[in-house]
Amino acid sequence: MNQKKPNLDESAFADFIQTLLDQISKQLDQYYSLGLPVHLGVEPIFRLYFEMLKELEEELLIQWKVKDQQGSGELLDYQKKWYLNEVRQEAGVFSQWALFAHEIQKQQKYKRLHPNPWASFVLGYVTDKQAMSPFINEGDPKNLSLKKVLTFLLSLVQIDPEHQFTSFLNLVEVGAKQRPDPAALGRFEVNQNDLKGDSSEGAGESSLQSLAKELAKKPGVALAIDLTQAFWEANSGGEMGFYSAFTLVQAGEEVTLAPIAKVRDVKFVDLFGMAEQEEKLTRNIELFLKGQAAHNCLLWGAKGMGKSSSVLALLNEYQSQGLRLVEMEQGQLSLLGDLFQILQALPEKFIVYIDDLSFEADSESFNFLKSKLQGSLCQAAKNVILVATANRKDLVFQKPLDLNFPSERQRVEEERALDDRFALKIYYPPAKFKKLEELFCFYAEKTLQNYDFDSLYKEFLNFAQFNDHDQPSGRSVVQFFESR
Repeated sequence: MNQKKPNLDESAFADFIQTLLDQISKQLDQYYSLGLPVHLGVEPIFRLYFEMLKELEEELLIQWKVKDQQGSGELLDYQKKWYLNEVRQEAGVFSQWALFAHEIQKQQKYKRLHPNPWASFVLGYVTDKQAMSPFINEGDPKNLSLKKVLTFLLSLVQIDPEHQFTSFLNLVEVGAKQRPDPAALGRFEVNQNDLKGDSSEGAGESSLQSLAKELAKKPGVALAIDLTQAFWEANSGGEMGFYSAFTLVQAGEEVTLAPIAKVRDVKFVDLFGMAEQEEKLTRNIELFLKGQAAHNCLLWGAKGMGKSSSVLALLNEYQSQGLRLVEMEQGQLSLLGDLFQILQALPEKFIVYIDDLSFEADSESFNFLKSKLQGSLCQAAKNVILVATANRKDLVFQKPLDLNFPSERQRVEEERALDDRFALKIYYPPAKFKKLEELFCFYAEKTLQNYDFDSLYKEFLNFAQFNDHDQPSGRSVVQFFESR
């Protein structure tokens, strides 16, 4: 006995399929008419999304034609057969959705700007100047290309792909009477900590978050253009909006920046005895951020006394004002020219940071850095200053020289010339005797509620002796409290 087919509400069905088809067709028409597959198609999320839309459109048109030509009964039979065939296809629409859902959940380049991961991705893309650069024509004062593309992309922010897909499945389920539960896109929890590189604790919304929030409100095109261009004057968006620190990476002949996912949260208030060093560093960096003359910095002195921590504190203090850091190794000094080219095209301000800088006499690294710093580094890239740490103020380890020989006198002058390229030298003295005790008390009060100084300090000295810390420093103190 044949099972009785359900009756369709013809009018409701027509409205349902027409609404969904109109929405999908409009998106696809704009996507292709604007030539966006060439640019957006390189992003896997966009490519998978529009491939899926194309599949849905084709299937909706087929089902409309079956119903129109053969009637609702044949449509229900077709839906059942389609479902049984499609659900087993490796490249079918269900597989396409699963790939799309997986890709958007793992996306890192554009992170949590909106609770909906699709909207978050699109907003991140829109605010990334590098991603939008194909549509920015400096010779077009009316921004016609940018207006069209921006209008289209912002319309996608208002679309929920999960709703589109489940709406299609609701339609098919009428005849198939079954469907798998598709992978959910989920939701993001949006908070300040998701944008470590563009905001600091208690600093309120970052510039990137503020822009994304305004663009999500469906502003007019003119206002959206004004907002994004104002943002791009001081921000690149993309990874420069999400991260504050980067490392320099070379793969073959290509030199790129790789983001550091988590930067140690250090503030000057967490460091002992840094008032003088903090004052000099912050005064210099504030001039730098204002576009005024600033100096390359050499932080030198005793090990473990906060040289590297000062650099991180500086970054954490001023990252919300567009300060970024690029860490490079001494062995990468030959890449300075490539790095300058990358950074000078960006609106942010950069510290190029080299830890534990020192040279052997006649080393290639010494000669290369000296040649690169013959002029001011700020002239080479106006948005860059160099900050290096070292245990000695004299960066070159040199055998005793006989200054009666002109060649050796010349070598001394060359070494001094390199040192002089760091116009701001800041000394970090060792912690000895009373100062070490004061430093110990500083960290004890930050770490413990109650303690007996004499017994705890004796425990620390035993720890230092046992671990062969012949000259205990601030790092020794921190390690002691971390090990308790």
